[in-house]
Amino acid sequence: MSDFDYPHLCLCVIEVFFENDANNTISVKPIIERYAHFIGLKLNIDARDDEKWREWSITDCLKSIVEMDAAKREQIFNQKILSSLTILLELMAKAKIEVLEDVVLMGESPKKIEEFRRKLEQKGYLKKFNDAMMRDIFGKDVAMKRKKDDKQVGVEAPLKSVAATVIQTSTRKIQLFPAVYGAAKWGVLTLVGIIVSFASGILGVIFFGQHDGLTSLNCYNYAQQVSQQASQYAQMGVSGSAAGAVPAQIQDICSSNSNFQAVGIIFVVLTVLAVGFTIFVSVRLVKMLLHNQFASAHNGFELTHFQLTNSIQTAKEAQK
Repeated sequence: MSDFDYPHLCLCVIEVFFENDANNTISVKPIIERYAHFIGLKLNIDARDDEKWREWSITDCLKSIVEMDAAKREQIFNQKILSSLTILLELMAKAKIEVLEDVVLMGESPKKIEEFRRKLEQKGYLKKFNDAMMRDIFGKDVAMKRKKDDKQVGVEAPLKSVAATVIQTSTRKIQLFPAVYGAAKWGVLTLVGIIVSFASGILGVIFFGQHDGLTSLNCYNYAQQVSQQASQYAQMGVSGSAAGAVPAQIQDICSSNSNFQAVGIIFVVLTVLAVGFTIFVSVRLVKMLLHNQFASAHNGFELTHFQLTNSIQTAKEAQK
């Protein structure tokens, strides 16, 4: 019970309640002292060692506050109405959280603690108050535990928001970096880019290999000769249609040879574009992978350090 400041759970609950009550503007300790004096409770934690010790339960506390005279209630708590506090005490009583031993036992069941937290949320208690209850009463640093479940600390849109998430625990601030999703997509795009680059490059080489420069030159010279012959026949006043006609076989050879070159150029351009695309997506992929590896290593170190620090602190408190 050395983790608690008071020998009665109800006093610990009152402390947490008023420390996190936005309407409370006075020191909490005098409130606890006035209530303890009114009921006749001891404040020293060592009082639990007394053989005749009896802890003032949550139900006892709730009954005393409900039955208390309004003037006396205001004198002790500086408030006439304590509906939020009585609701909290009722929840704890229904959950059979009456004394400090009940808190210790319940602390061994994360499921029960989470269920109690949900009930607090349903009653409208704010997250800050709920975190304080979990931390100060049950000894559970819930914000840190939630982050332990996912060392990547959630995920963000690809490379849009990679700022560290700062978590304030009960002892220190911890920075955890989020992972970025979408690496699989960029990996697929990189693979597609590589395949298209190789395929179009190979096809470009094939088509350029089919193109023959000498054939292209001969076709050009032959076309010039035919054009000159047609011009000469025209000057002589003779129809040159027959003389200027290019044989179909030669036309097919020249056309095919020209097409090989045109298609080869298309595949070369496609190869250049595919290489550029591959470089772009692969850079994005590498950035994401490196960031996620860094986030995982950094977060793992931070979480391990947090656990070790807590273990050392717990051991020191146990020795006391």
